[in-house]
Amino acid sequence: MYTNLSSTSPFFSFFVPGKILLSGEYALLEGSVGAAMVSKFGQYLTLTSSQISSNLSKDYWLEFSSQREQEVLTAFINPSTWECVSEEKKWHEACSFFKKNKCSLHFYLQEYKNQNKDKNKGLKGNFHCNFNLSWGLGSSSSWICLLSYLIDFNPYDLNSFLFKGSGYDIAVGLYQQDLLFSKPSHISLASFPLLSKKKYQEQGHAFFAFMGKKISSQQSLEMAYAQNKKRPLFSQKEINLISSFSRALSFSSRIEEWMKILQEQDLLLSFILGRSTLQHSFFSDFPGTIRPLGAWGGDLVLGLTTQTDKKFCQRYCEEKKIGYLNIEEILPCLLPD
Repeated sequence: MYTNLSSTSPFFSFFVPGKILLSGEYALLEGSVGAAMVSKFGQYLTLTSSQISSNLSKDYWLEFSSQREQEVLTAFINPSTWECVSEEKKWHEACSFFKKNKCSLHFYLQEYKNQNKDKNKGLKGNFHCNFNLSWGLGSSSSWICLLSYLIDFNPYDLNSFLFKGSGYDIAVGLYQQDLLFSKPSHISLASFPLLSKKKYQEQGHAFFAFMGKKISSQQSLEMAYAQNKKRPLFSQKEINLISSFSRALSFSSRIEEWMKILQEQDLLLSFILGRSTLQHSFFSDFPGTIRPLGAWGGDLVLGLTTQTDKKFCQRYCEEKKIGYLNIEEILPCLLPD
């Protein structure tokens, strides 16, 4: 993981993959089992030795930058006191959390700090996502995983404090493979990809589509609670049913079964949330199943059909004026069953 520190090459470089939630949205927070897949896209962190570039004292020797939309966000941090100078709210909240929990830097970083405390040298970290942020593949969760490596702290606790999430996306980032998850951190790793080539090549076709809009999971959840004016949203019977859907997806090897499971889950959520399914409102003419991945109203959706014409789905998306990607373009190497 670590290499020798130099002024030009990265001293620390790491990658955390993104996630795709197949089932369990909203219900995961109330105890259901969810099924999630790992993406080949994700977030990188490179850490290099650098002269301090701010007008602050050399105590602020950690400098971070990350790309968000069209701007670069920066944060200067004093790891001795966890004081932070940044326009980004989440950096202040994270540093407040580290201070409250008396966190310290990872041993390797602390050792470097001690060796360079009189040289006016700091560390510059760059967070970089290699995917379109509107896709919702986990820019926040992968950021938390990477940051937790530096601070040597439990990422589930940091995620719960900053985003109030279930933690399934943290689990995917840490284990880097498909899995079933339920709170607080009960994990069952998939022994093979949930969406294998046998499902979407031999029995029909699967694809991802991008709707051209983005909604955060936290914002979508707040909207769901506000509209339904009740907590919890789900009864225990509904939690158990959604958990059974997630488990069935991991056991099933047929695309028709997946289509039926996902349709049934969407109808249940439609009833609970009081909202039309995406299939009903926008894809009623599609000969198969269209399912939102994660928060309803987000960008990324999964399409499944028994149509064997590989060009059919691409033409369909073009007619709908939405983005299209082959499964292989977003999921890692998928071995046949």
